Amino acid sequence: MSATYWLQLDVGGPEPVIFWDCNITYNLGKMLRAAGFPAWEALRGAPASETGGMLAKVADTLEGNPDHFKTFNPPNGWGDYDGCVRWVQDFADACASYPRATIGASL
Repeated sequence: MSATYWLQLDVGGPEPVIFWDCNITYNLGKMLRAAGFPAWEALRGAPASETGGMLAKVADTLEGNPDHFKTFNPPNGWGDYDGCVRWVQDFADACASYPRATIGASL
């Protein structure tokens, strides 16, 4: 199972425009939570302008103590520390690039 997040803009039509998305396995949830990531559903509807800063802090926390966070690597091999860091950084970068967007989620 996994979580999919996307950035969307309301352009006045019947549906928002979705222009970026990412997916992460729930197996990395313990690692993410230990680094300060909120509950999965907490990001739904959040502004990218605020979410990006939080994600950047999570990435910094993960990168600041890799040996600790690698202990959270799932034993089943679905996800790992390096992929988690890349995912958080990519998500943070997208939010910084599109601060007027909001976060959509399929959980």
